[in-house]
Amino acid sequence: MFKKTCINCDSPSYGSSNDQWICPFCETDLTEVPSEELDVGTIELEEFLKLG
Repeated sequence: MFKKTCINCDSPSYGSSNDQWICPFCETDLTEVPSEELDVGTIELEEFLKLG
């Protein structure tokens, strides 16, 4: 799984491939933005930390 942060609205976006990638919040094309490869544990930790 991959994560990109939108260069326009700074929202996180998750996907299973690095093909064409459009921000689900503001529709900015993120295809050329570098991605971060995540494992399921990383995603669960990020969601936990959001809960504060």
